[in-house]
Amino acid sequence: MLRKTILALAAVAALTAPAIAQPAEVKALIQAFDIANKKCRDSGPEAVVLAACDRRETISEAISKSNWCYGKRDQAGYQYRWHRCTRGSIRYFEE
Repeated sequence: MLRKTILALAAVAALTAPAIAQPAEVKALIQAFDIANKKCRDSGPEAVVLAACDRRETISEAISKSNWCYGKRDQAGYQYRWHRCTRGSIRYFEE
């Protein structure tokens, strides 16, 4: 009985565990990506927008090299989230 209770508690803990935490370096890169992405999508002087888009691409490559991806192939764009790359993951700069 005790063994079944322990196994049940372990299963609940596994199901309710938070997603894999982002390492500090990756978290900082994603924050920088979000800032550059917003500026890239904003209207403004063309040189400023293009520079932000270039920064976004450079940052996305660094995130990808850290084995973090943005979305999965079977998801709609609004479902994309940064996550550790797995089979079927999309690296941001592939799009």
